[in-house]
Amino acid sequence: IITFKNAFHGRTLATLAAGANPKHTEGFGPLPSGFENIELSQQQLEETISNKTAAVLIEPIQGEGGIRLTPKEDLQMIRDLTSKHGVLMILDQVQCGLGRTGDFFSHEWAGVEPDIITLAKGLGAGFPIGAILASTDASSGMVHGSHGSTFGGNPLACSVALKVLEIIDEEKILSNVKSLSEFLLTGINDIIENHKDKITSVRGRGFMLGIKCEVENTLIAETALKNGLLLVPAADNIIRLLPPLNTEKKDIEEFFNLLNMTLENLPR
Repeated sequence: IITFKNAFHGRTLATLAAGANPKHTEGFGPLPSGFENIELSQQQLEETISNKTAAVLIEPIQGEGGIRLTPKEDLQMIRDLTSKHGVLMILDQVQCGLGRTGDFFSHEWAGVEPDIITLAKGLGAGFPIGAILASTDASSGMVHGSHGSTFGGNPLACSVALKVLEIIDEEKILSNVKSLSEFLLTGINDIIENHKDKITSVRGRGFMLGIKCEVENTLIAETALKNGLLLVPAADNIIRLLPPLNTEKKDIEEFFNLLNMTLENLPR
């Protein structure tokens, strides 16, 4: 399975091996073999893919890796190459799926059809559940009894997930993300203009944004927490913003106030 630099796919031994990040793998060896971790480029992928390749695994937006948006041209390139070689395209949407970008799935804007999608986090709105979506061809080997999980198919978890999907549809959650994301982005850029010595840029899509920090991201996160603002550090000295999908305009305005307060009162 081919994966890409700066990826994060989870904390099982297999997904740690897929991410190939020494920061996460240290102390957890020996790791399973069978993964090839490369830079994201057409040349690298063409040189690595072979008749031994089973799949290509990628996040449409890297979360832990620093809110790195995979260009739609690269997603399309991966789809073309995997189709050409009869290889599966797997999209890890555990963090970036289920409406976080304003689309239900975060690959929709690229116009590709993956073979497998992994989901979790937002699927249960905080309640533990994960899911794998697969095409008919991709799922043909997973026949009844070939795969099991202690909590797989848990009735309560599945009921919660069904309710979440119902709310996303009935309460127009995707429209909410799309309509407010520009307001959020504009406000962050205004704050950057006033604090260029502490934060320098913002990237991402929808309600999955990353602020590039000039000072240590952990310092900003720790100071923000004291002000009642929960931020998440990520790689590349990024602060992650992952607001609830039903966030209202007044909540975003309060976020602007708290972020300004945090930046103005950073310890020196």
